Formats: sequence, structure tokens, C-alpha cells
Amino acid sequence: MRSLPDLPDPESITDESSAADALSSALVAAATANRTLSVASETDEQRDRGPRHARADLPSDELEGWLREFHRLLVKIATKHAEVVSWSVSVGTDFSLEVNFASRKARAQQDPDYPDPGS
Repeated sequence: MRSLPDLPDPESITDESSAADALSSALVAAATANRTLSVASETDEQRDRGPRHARADLPSDELEGWLREFHRLLVKIATKHAEVVSWSVSVGTDFSLEVNFASRKARAQQDPDYPDPGS
């Protein structure tokens, strides 16, 4: 059985520099988790019999716990990293993991009422 990658300790995030380091590590962990959860190829017979199954045989409580810790980490990063204003994490029905971030600059470009970080 494969397990999900370790995440940085949220308590190690004390300033913007450590938040940037943790963000990099979190993205590597998310990419590794995505590979761990990626779907194995199927034969036609398997495809006909039902839904696709993850290659990794992970208990659902391990995945839920990892996602909970990932969310806590992102909250801590956002409180210390001036550019991160929002994020989303999606887990697809095929167990794919997608993480998106929005920066202050991108948000200001999309919303004219949002404070521009460059002004």
C-alpha cells in the first residue's frame, strides 16, 4: 500500500519566507499525492464492470486526514504569505487532485474594486 507524502509542519511557518518555502513543499506534496492517487489503466472488461479505482489502495480516513492537514497548512501559508489571497483544492471522482492559487495581483486584475498591491 502506498501512503500520501508528508506535509510541512504548519507551526514552522513564522514569516513570509518560511511561508514561501512551505508553499513550495506543499505543491510538491500535492503533485506527489496526485501521482499516488492517479488511476491505473484498465482493461475493457474492468471499464465495463464499473467505476475506475485508484492505483493506490488508501483507506478513505488517510485521504481525508491528509486533505484536512493540507487545508490547515494552506490557511497558515495564506496568513503569512502576502501574495496568496485564495485557493481551491478539488479531488476528482477519478481521485485526481487539483490545487489552484490566486495572488493579489491576479485578483486585482480581475476585480477593479480589489486593492492593487502595486499602488
